[in-house]
Amino acid sequence: LQEQCVVVNAAARGQQTDIAFGGGHEAAIKQSGVNATASGNTQIVALVPGKKIRVLWALVGNSGAAVVDVNFQSAAAAITATMPLAVDGGFMANPQPAWLCETLIGEALNINLSAIGAVAVTLGYIEV
Repeated sequence: LQEQCVVVNAAARGQQTDIAFGGGHEAAIKQSGVNATASGNTQIVALVPGKKIRVLWALVGNSGAAVVDVNFQSAAAAITATMPLAVDGGFMANPQPAWLCETLIGEALNINLSAIGAVAVTLGYIEV
């Protein structure tokens, strides 16, 4: 069971960075993006010693010429189901007030492609 994650807009607090609260954590919301083209893992967010990377939302699109199956991974272990991306297809995942997935402590967040493709990923995350 996931705890809820509440996002507080920066402007409402007179600050520069949005924050997220959830499960006793308060963390600045960060963004990262990558264009993955190779089969296998492509790093989206580098490991943070002693922290998990918790994905709050993700936008994924395939501009390649073939269907590509993708999943998010903590290091090399899948942390989401495998999702097929059609040619010129994609998805937006924003499971508010929960979160999408998270890595194990001290592991990088990767996207894994089943084949060579042209998959763009942009996501928001916090370190907990």
